[in-house]
This record gives sequence, C-alpha cells and structure tokens, in this order.
Amino acid sequence: KISRVLVTYPGGINLEDFPAAYHAVHGIEVSAKHLGFHDVRQMLDSIPDIVRLDRSKSSVGVVVYPALRRDDQQQLRSGDSCGGEKNAIKAALAASRQQAEIRE
Repeated sequence: KISRVLVTYPGGINLEDFPAAYHAVHGIEVSAKHLGFHDVRQMLDSIPDIVRLDRSKSSVGVVVYPALRRDDQQQLRSGDSCGGEKNAIKAALAASRQQAEIRE
C-alpha cells in the first residue's frame, strides 16, 4: 500500500504530508502505532527496500521517495554524464509502479 502512495507522488512527498496522502489514496489512516512503531517516520525507516527518506533537503524537512533498486544505485554511483542518473531514477520509478500494480 505504501508503494502505491509513492507511485502517486513520483517526485517525492514531504514526510509530514505522507499520512494525508496515504488516506487520500487508500481511504484509511496509516496505522504506524497499530503496527508497533512510534510514528510514521519510524515505520518508513524500517522498510528501506520500499522507501527512501531524504534528509538532505533540510529546508523542506524529510522527503519520502520510492527506494532505488540495487542496480539503479550502482548506476547512480558510476555517474554517466549523458543522463545516466535521470535514466536510473526513471527506471526506479517504473519498477516501483510495476511493484505497486503487482501488489494490487
């Protein structure tokens, strides 16, 4: 269900807006405490294979993105001056969309 929210916001979503987005997509509240987590951030931190939290943009707080697959991470690290980073990000988003469709 979390992947479906992230597919809806491929450019990322502020962590503080995530619960409202989850509700908008699924019609129910995100239940982090019911699942044994202190808050939504702790819950999202526990699933790095699905979610990537970016704390580097301190002016906007924490941003939630779909996690990059391992091969996409390697492409980003290798750096391609001809748009390799953009292609890796597009591939990661496409993979996230496919995973969300499969889970539905």
